[in-house]
Amino acid sequence: MPFSDSYFLPGYRRDDAARYLERWNKRENARQKGLVQAAIERGAGKDFLALAFERGELPMLEGKNDLKGYPFNEGCGFPTDQDIFVGIDFSYAQFQATITGANFFQCDFTHNYLQRAKFTNCRFFFSYFFAGSFAHVEFDNCEFDKASFSNCRFENTVFRGCRFSDAAFSDCALSSGTRISDPPTTLASGARCFMEPGILADFYLGVSRGYAAGGADELSDAMHIRSKRAERTYGKPSSSKKAVSYLADWFSGYGTSPLRLLLGMCLVIAASSIAFLTQAPISKAILIAAGAFFTFGASSDAVAQYPWFLEILYVMTSFAGLTLNALFITLWANRYLSRR
Repeated sequence: MPFSDSYFLPGYRRDDAARYLERWNKRENARQKGLVQAAIERGAGKDFLALAFERGELPMLEGKNDLKGYPFNEGCGFPTDQDIFVGIDFSYAQFQATITGANFFQCDFTHNYLQRAKFTNCRFFFSYFFAGSFAHVEFDNCEFDKASFSNCRFENTVFRGCRFSDAAFSDCALSSGTRISDPPTTLASGARCFMEPGILADFYLGVSRGYAAGGADELSDAMHIRSKRAERTYGKPSSSKKAVSYLADWFSGYGTSPLRLLLGMCLVIAASSIAFLTQAPISKAILIAAGAFFTFGASSDAVAQYPWFLEILYVMTSFAGLTLNALFITLWANRYLSRR
């Protein structure tokens, strides 16, 4: 499914969004909000709201893990060796603060709004971001383990030094100001692999499609190239298939550069022309090679008088022309027409 704004998604309910946001700002709920905020400031933890909820001290919540619409407007820091938020529902929550050292385990970040927030040394385990809006957000040295971003919009958001383990971006839209640093595959010591090398291709492909949806075509192409390189580097095809793949990727610029393919086409014609120079002057040799490549058959009758290997070369040049011309049209249409 391509990227769509939250308002157009089937699961989005404007009334629910307003209700969850407003409940934290009502005067009669000030005491309950204070209890929740104090519990977070004490370090939260697993089921940190369970006791107060069971005592009836938090009647505005729908469950012990309900923090829907909660406004994170003040910075907070946590010890990184503890489970801080476990199974918490942060749907419609707003993050506009600096959060340090928090662990989010199996948390739901649906329809979130994050603006000028900063996450430092945080960990997101099995957490789900869906239809979120990220604007001027920074993630520094964070870890995303089996976390997913789906149908999220990123504006000028930075993932700096972050580690991704089986994490994915799907159907997202990334602006040109959004940056995702290369995910390291191992620790500096080489002790642990954060991302299986084979997953890198899918990771980069998801980011590439996100940049394309956000109109950042150059960044999309760069990430697409990284995806293809990772696929070829960490895949396990036979040596012959790997060689063919490398040649095809070079000619097509990993499917993003019709101009490079045009250069390759010129090289094929030039090489064929050089071979025909043994039997014809340069002007006629070029005409024969071009006629074979573009299949208009100029001076093809003369080829019948040439040695057998030049006849084979003529046929091979024609086949290369048919293939490369079709590929060039496809790449050109994909590069320039599909993005209008």
